Amino acid sequence: MSSHLAPTVNPRSAAAGALARLVTLALAGAAPLATAADDAAIQRGQAVAARSHCATCHGPDFAGRGDAPRLAGRPENWLRESMEQLRVRAGPRGDSIMTAALYGLKDSDIADLAHYLANLPPAP
Repeated sequence: MSSHLAPTVNPRSAAAGALARLVTLALAGAAPLATAADDAAIQRGQAVAARSHCATCHGPDFAGRGDAPRLAGRPENWLRESMEQLRVRAGPRGDSIMTAALYGLKDSDIADLAHYLANLPPAP
């Protein structure tokens, strides 16, 4: 039986790297993916957010906190694509905190999480 270990987290470079990548993605103008709210996907996404402790950094309403950006009300495809990229990138050019947080999530988990976050009201 093989053991899978979560990537090592380097908090010093992680926050700066995450912010830079998210700003780059935002400036790239990712077009929103228009999807109707799916209550089942929202519930599954809410469970993924709780299990992954997303609110620890992004705040209880996902409005962002410190270096952790706002997630509530962002375009669903931007959220999904960002998380898919962050899930596989650790180290100096990635974000080891987010890579560790997303470690082990399936594509369907990320899709549900993105749907949940996109359907939250954006913070004022």
